[in-house]
Amino acid sequence: MGILYESVMKQKRNILIKRLAELNISKTQSGKRIHECYYEELKYELVVASFRDIDTEAAENTWFSERRINMSITNVKPVTRCPKCLANGMVIGHRNNILLVECRDCNKRWNTYSMTCKTCGKPNYYYVEGPYVKCFSEKHNAV
Repeated sequence: MGILYESVMKQKRNILIKRLAELNISKTQSGKRIHECYYEELKYELVVASFRDIDTEAAENTWFSERRINMSITNVKPVTRCPKCLANGMVIGHRNNILLVECRDCNKRWNTYSMTCKTCGKPNYYYVEGPYVKCFSEKHNAV
């Protein structure tokens, strides 16, 4: 049973290596050669490569481009604690709805999602619920 299993897994692995080679992929995302990878690693790399190969302009693939534009992240919970030491993070910058957070204790940096304003739907640039700055200013007549 063991010899048969190993033989089948080797064949399946070779099929994945061949498919990746057809897509001109010789190394994984981590830089490891595909011939050194296990079967599960090769499956992952093939899936990632196939997503890169999708032509979103083609009529049969418009679903991908439509979903990319209309996706919302309102139900994603932001990561507020440091992945390394579990201390609370501090927002040090933002880009669109992504926040750059830094740990005060170990200086580790990570990205997380901004919460959205319930009034206008824009990111509020914090990882806690609250209004967008402009909505807050209009509501409280602040400048």
